[in-house]
Formats: sequence, C-alpha cells, structure tokens
Amino acid sequence: RLCERAKRKAELGKADTLAVAKKVNEFQAKIKDTTRKMMAIVSELSMHQANSLKLQQGVREREAALEQCYLRMEQGQAPSEEIYLEWKKLETTEKRKQREMESRREVEDEAEDRKSG
Repeated sequence: RLCERAKRKAELGKADTLAVAKKVNEFQAKIKDTTRKMMAIVSELSMHQANSLKLQQGVREREAALEQCYLRMEQGQAPSEEIYLEWKKLETTEKRKQREMESRREVEDEAEDRKSG
C-alpha cells in the first residue's frame, strides 16, 4: 500500500513537472520572441535617431549659410559666390540674346532696305 501511494504521488509529480516544464518552455519562447522584437525596434529607433541627428546637422549648416548670406548682403555683396556666378551667367546669356536680336533686326532692316531700294 505504501508503495502504491508513493507510486501515485510520483506519477502525479511527473505530470505536474511535465506541465510546469511545458509552461516554462512557452514562457521562454515568448520571452525570446519579445526580446527579438524589442531588439528590432531598438535597431529601427537607432536608425531614426541617426537620421534625425543628420537632418538636424543639415539644418544647422543651412542656417549658418543663410546667416552668412545676410551678412554679405549687408556689406553690399552677393549673398554667396554661387549666387554671384549664377547672376553673371544670366547676365551674359541676356546680353548674348540681346546682341542676337539686334543682329537679326539689322539683317532684317538691310533686307528691307534692299527690297525698297
């Protein structure tokens, strides 16, 4: 009798142990899955933070360049060397177009004079 009772307790203990082991395995799997997801989110957050820092640096650089443009304009200069060169290029293009137009008019006037005369 004592032996049978001990056997039953041992069998019940095995079943309980197996159930607890299964639960522990389930929790460990959930912990691993959650940890993996958290690591992915942390990695993504890190990428966003790096991008944010890069964008903030770009804003600071542009603000400094803008301030430099204002200072140059206060001194009667072009806002920047790049803008100055662009302006000169536009001026040159406009002058060339004007000369071409004048040349065309002269040619047309000469042609008109030949027809008249």
